Amino acid sequence: MGANVQRKTWIRAESLGIGLAGAPVEVSLTDVPIRGWIRRARLQTNTAGPPNLTLEVRQAAAGAGLQAVLAYSATPASLDQEEDPGVFYSIPAGATNPLRGTLFVEVSSSVNPDTVNLSLDIEPAI
Repeated sequence: MGANVQRKTWIRAESLGIGLAGAPVEVSLTDVPIRGWIRRARLQTNTAGPPNLTLEVRQAAAGAGLQAVLAYSATPASLDQEEDPGVFYSIPAGATNPLRGTLFVEVSSSVNPDTVNLSLDIEPAI
């Protein structure tokens, strides 16, 4: 008989209507578990043209010295990628909740101006 494995309820961290105007934009996804597995990444454009989209998930803000945990580049039109078994990350705790923190995501598009919607499905590791 197999071991009893408990799966935690996934959360969706998202930022909708991100405006892009030629340069990459860094988005802060707040109130995410301080440790978790990114199970699915989505980046969708609202522009009619076929842009190339890029996405990079970081454990710290740009220039802070920590490397990306997940990156996609030159993805045509939209990104909807499942990660199996998931991409693990660990971030510092926030000021108000010791079990929640902030992930930083940089997005860009080859079509400018563009508007994109970002979402990450995360399984908490705590």
